[in-house]
Amino acid sequence: MSLVREEDSKFQQRFKLEGEEIIIKEYACTQKRCAGRLYLSKQHICFYANVFGMKRKKIYPFNILKTMWKDKKNRGVAVVAISGEKGKFSFNTDADQTEAFDMMESLWMSSVYVRSGNTQPRRNKSSDGDTAPEEDEGLTTEDRAALLEGAKVQRFFQGQEIIAEGADFQRVYQIDKGTCRIVRGQTVLGYLEAGQFFGEVSFLLSGGATAAVVADTEEVELSILEGYFINILFGIRPEMAGRFYKHLANVLQRRIREREDELDGVVQ
Repeated sequence: MSLVREEDSKFQQRFKLEGEEIIIKEYACTQKRCAGRLYLSKQHICFYANVFGMKRKKIYPFNILKTMWKDKKNRGVAVVAISGEKGKFSFNTDADQTEAFDMMESLWMSSVYVRSGNTQPRRNKSSDGDTAPEEDEGLTTEDRAALLEGAKVQRFFQGQEIIAEGADFQRVYQIDKGTCRIVRGQTVLGYLEAGQFFGEVSFLLSGGATAAVVADTEEVELSILEGYFINILFGIRPEMAGRFYKHLANVLQRRIREREDELDGVVQ
């Protein structure tokens, strides 16, 4: 039995994307007078239109974008790639424009955070002077309950490696008990305590772990969500996908701000 939804399989084939790329959210929108659909996945903005047999297909990987902004005119969202290529999408409603922009910016910032060595991307103001909100809308109580139903609990002991540096995996871990340390080479980068989670960078961006995670206390208990379960869950509850990925992306944004604050403290 396939673990990939039919619409995700068609999406991957149409845009020639890897199996980890599933549709987080899609919107009706217009690009260059072509009415079509905008698809958001973990690593890409994709647009497809078929107007009287004239097909238009565009792909904008988040990791090649230089900037983006919300344009009040025509309910637009504009993106600019590092190469200078531009794309603009016009949405049918203000609500779609706002939601799509917030999601795109969150995923883009997460991508830049990882790809450029923790450098925060430039956040442009919209044409009406607003920037995207920074509040994390978070998961609902029902969302969290559904995720917990599919989580498996695993215990690790002091010194035991949970994730090896460079390991490629599709899981998200939450610490239920104990403390973990984050290690790169021989350097300890920081610690994670009960209630915090990790693995979201590799899950969001499909790449090797940027650091190792090791059990630091006598016993560490983790709840582990496998990527395949999350994809199945989104097939059952598609409205949850956007909230989940935005939640992960916003966690990364908070980490960016925390690290910048730490650096400011060292400099001062």
